[in-house]
Amino acid sequence: MLRRPFSAFVLAVTLPITGLFIYSGKANQQVTLPAISAYTPSTYGLESLKLTSPTTGTAIITLDDFILNVDFNYITVPDSYGSHGTEFTNVEVSELKEIKIKTLDGTEFRDFTNANDHQQINAMIVGYILQHHLVEGV
Repeated sequence: MLRRPFSAFVLAVTLPITGLFIYSGKANQQVTLPAISAYTPSTYGLESLKLTSPTTGTAIITLDDFILNVDFNYITVPDSYGSHGTEFTNVEVSELKEIKIKTLDGTEFRDFTNANDHQQINAMIVGYILQHHLVEGV
């Protein structure tokens, strides 16, 4: 009979102390949140594109709520899908020269684009040129 009340007493005393240690350990931990871009992907849009010479061009691209005026260099490469009759001229963007950034109301910003933005911009430029056959026969 003495064992049961004693074990209940020990249990009643040790549980709050153990819980206090566990709680105090979690309270002191610092939580590091990832950057916002990990949750919110950027949205891109190609508004216009003009080839100014056989190796250069300009494009107007929207990046979220910003307007990018992009000058670029490109190269053309003869390519095919591996069978006769599938030859075409492939395009690669060799350099994004100057990127001017403005908001919709005209406020200018310095270039804040990163490598992921450049990959998306290059892909949109190449895709547009190939889709509209702008370099065929060049």
